[in-house]
Amino acid sequence: MVLGDDEPSATPSATVRDVTIHSGDILVSRGGAATSALIARGNDFPGNFSHVALVHVDEATKQASVIESHIESGVAVSPVEKYLTDTKLRILALRLRADLPQLAADPLLPHKAASLAVSNALARHIPYDFTMDYHDPAKQFCSEVATAAYQPLGVTLWMGLSHLSTPGVTSWLAALGARHFETQEPSDLEYDPQLRVVAEWREPETLFKDHVDNAVIDVMLEAAERGKKLGYNLW
Repeated sequence: MVLGDDEPSATPSATVRDVTIHSGDILVSRGGAATSALIARGNDFPGNFSHVALVHVDEATKQASVIESHIESGVAVSPVEKYLTDTKLRILALRLRADLPQLAADPLLPHKAASLAVSNALARHIPYDFTMDYHDPAKQFCSEVATAAYQPLGVTLWMGLSHLSTPGVTSWLAALGARHFETQEPSDLEYDPQLRVVAEWREPETLFKDHVDNAVIDVMLEAAERGKKLGYNLW
C-alpha cells in the first residue's frame, strides 16, 4: 500500500486495508482478464486501468460497500470485502478535492452521490452498457456508475475524454458491442484535476503480470491495425 494525499473529507468513513476510505471515494482498478487489458490499452493514449467503482459508507453502521457495473450482470452493490476478492492487479483510491466550489457549498456531496448510486442500483436492474454511451444512464458501464451519481449533484467527472480513433481498436471494440468512441475510459480518471490520489494498493509480482498483459495487448493491437480481426467463441 502506497499512501498519496490525505485529502480531507466530511463524509462517513471506514478503514479498508489500512487506509481510511470515505463515502464517495472512487476506486480505479486493473482487472486480470484479457478484456481488462484491452480496455486499459485500447485508447489513443493507452492507460493502465480498466475498471471504476464507487464507495459508499453507511453513516450509522460505518460499513463500506462498493457500487460497480459488471459485464456479466450490470450494476450491483456489494461489501467492500467482496470487491477485494475479485482479481485486481492494482487499485487506486481517488477522492474529490475539498476545495472544489461544489464541496465548499456542500461538504457531504460525495456521500449524497454514493447514496444516490446505491438507491438507483437497488431500485431497478441497470444492465451493462456495452455501447459505452456515457450520456444515457439507463444502461451503465463501469465509468457511468460514478458519472450518473455525481452529475445530478453538479460535479462533472472526466474533464478529459478518451478518443478511440484507430481502425484496429475501433473494430475490436465494435466487435464487443461498443458504438461510442469518444467516451469515459477508467484510466483517464487518474488525471482528472478535480481528484486526489489517496492511496494505491499494489505488489511487484502482480504489477509484473500487469506489464506483461500490457505488452501482449499492445502487440495484438498492432496486428489489429494491420487488419487482423478479433476472434472469439460465440458460445
